[in-house]
Amino acid sequence: MFAAFILGALGSFVYPKEGNWIAVRACVWVEILLLFGIALFFPKAALPHSFQYANLWVILFHGARGLALSFAMFAAAHFISFRMKPEPRRGSDPLFGQGRNFLLLAALLFLCGEYAGIIWCQNGWGDIWHWSSVFFQSTLIILCFMFAFHIPGKNACSNDLRAVIAMMTPLFMLAVAVIKWRVFETAQ
Repeated sequence: MFAAFILGALGSFVYPKEGNWIAVRACVWVEILLLFGIALFFPKAALPHSFQYANLWVILFHGARGLALSFAMFAAAHFISFRMKPEPRRGSDPLFGQGRNFLLLAALLFLCGEYAGIIWCQNGWGDIWHWSSVFFQSTLIILCFMFAFHIPGKNACSNDLRAVIAMMTPLFMLAVAVIKWRVFETAQ
């Protein structure tokens, strides 16, 4: 719900000054409906480990992850609008550059959340890192971000590939969150 609220604020107040901003807003509202649809399947009660949310680093960890998801989905709305344009009009479209900037901000927020998680682990368990499925999933998300940024080439084909991978990054982040929730639910 936090990610849907932030995404709604971004869609309402931050929009491209040039290009087709109505298409970006429409994509944002479809993404918000997707988040609400996913939220219908999540439990409405507090989790058993919710006592940890009094810790500042836990709040920063989860808050930065929610912000990262929101900004990644806002970037995806830009990339979807970019891809919906006819081929000859894409060229050096400002939607692509704005989407890339928001995706970069999402990656930075995700890494800030990971840093808060490192401090949380250090304070809570006395060690900053142990290899587990959660760390593996975070590594895959970071690699997905990096793959979207580091595709070589300056031609239209590489921009299209970057846009497609950048659109898939928030979907991958959502899939990881849903899988973690399902695994947690079945373990209880």
